[in-house]
Amino acid sequence: MNSFTNEQKEEIKRKVQEQQSYRKEIMSQIISKNSDNSDFAGDTEDDVRKNVRNGGFASLVWGLIWIILGVISDYDPILFIGGCFLIMEGSLCIIIRQPALMILDAITLIAIGILNVVSSFAGASPGRIGIFQIVWGVKRMLSYSRWKHSPKQVSEKVW
Repeated sequence: MNSFTNEQKEEIKRKVQEQQSYRKEIMSQIISKNSDNSDFAGDTEDDVRKNVRNGGFASLVWGLIWIILGVISDYDPILFIGGCFLIMEGSLCIIIRQPALMILDAITLIAIGILNVVSSFAGASPGRIGIFQIVWGVKRMLSYSRWKHSPKQVSEKVW
């Protein structure tokens, strides 16, 4: 009835296992690519530099907003100092544009997020914004780590 020999059965079983492991590997690569929308692993260094520059512009805008709010609200030193720090960090990201500045950007996001969470206990701001900033900062730091340790294309254009 069964016309397969034991060797043929083993060969079929081995091929099926190879195909299954190949499918699992492909699926895990697809899932890991799509699971993190801030993954820079496939980007060139120029793309990451543009991202750092854009983050710098965002820090400048938020820094100005914080300084204005600090002055308007009877000179709140925490807002004023936080705004100055954001402007310094944003200026560095715009001028230098090195991928390593993603770490400074991440630390800044985490610090500002902690400040927002702490100030939410005093009723000054909603804590959800701070939690979002902390998570965003951690994701930014992890994305730099993934980008740094992945094979990347280095373009000829530095700036």
